[in-house]
Amino acid sequence: MASSPHLKVLIAGAGLGGLTLALLLEQAGIEYTILEKHEGDLIPLGSSISLNQSIQPLFEQLGMLKELESISQPISSMTFLKENMNKIGSLDLSSDAVRYGYHNRIMDRPSLYKLLLSRIPQDRIITGKRVSDIEQSDQGVLVRCADTSFYEADILVGADGAYSCVRRCLYRDLRNQNLLPKSDMAPLAFDHHCLVGITDPIDPIYFPDLSRSTCDMMVVIGKDKPYSWWLIPLKKNRLAWRVTYNLPTTQIRQEHHIRSSDWGPLQVEEMANACRDFVCPYGGTLAEVIDKTPKDRISKVLLEEKFFETWYHNRTVLMGD
Repeated sequence: MASSPHLKVLIAGAGLGGLTLALLLEQAGIEYTILEKHEGDLIPLGSSISLNQSIQPLFEQLGMLKELESISQPISSMTFLKENMNKIGSLDLSSDAVRYGYHNRIMDRPSLYKLLLSRIPQDRIITGKRVSDIEQSDQGVLVRCADTSFYEADILVGADGAYSCVRRCLYRDLRNQNLLPKSDMAPLAFDHHCLVGITDPIDPIYFPDLSRSTCDMMVVIGKDKPYSWWLIPLKKNRLAWRVTYNLPTTQIRQEHHIRSSDWGPLQVEEMANACRDFVCPYGGTLAEVIDKTPKDRISKVLLEEKFFETWYHNRTVLMGD
């Protein structure tokens, strides 16, 4: 691998983290290419996401803060309730902008993804490129893809998710050199199942909180059941929701035991049916919320619980979402 006269960066993964890094490199005039495993057009997925005060100066420096504000709402409060709707407590976040300079803001992930993607030149993203192996040397890094193509750069950034192939290859090489901490060899553990969705626009007459210019989150803690559920008002009179199931200790699963069938359509429907009768803070039950959510905007995810000590080595670095 010949060294390049100019710094070149490869980013594995066109998720939120990969796109944000690409924007920074674009601003700095550093050459980069994003390798994305999915074929064709990039389709934004997910439910809601909040951006706290520490990340918003980045958007301001990129000249994107106004656009971010246009797709989001400030979070003014979080209220925690028992299942009988008795109040456990609340957090008043309405003065965050005075205290920290910015509000904590909430939005749907697809809108944030589209905003980031709109600022990336199309020729910087190559789809259908699933990373299969990496090789590092003093001169650079070589990335091999599943379709037998390969790419070279000075730095590789693994932004390819919880099941990162970049991380797997990096850790393999470190393990062979006896440089990988034992804790990093353990597989990911999953102790929560999470069902998430975003409704179609709803008439605020049924959910008055949707008419407000701020987001007042509601969190219900189940009684005698391992569930909690969140209701999160969004822009355009939509409601993001989340139901979390806490796995018993005996059912906590590890990475190599997770199957794709664990979050297929049947499993989504099964979990949705299990929580339809849960009480809704706005009245009625979650059934009304679920029924106002298109099926293609409901998904089941497994929440990973793992702290990695090793985030970089040689010319490769790992990043999260």
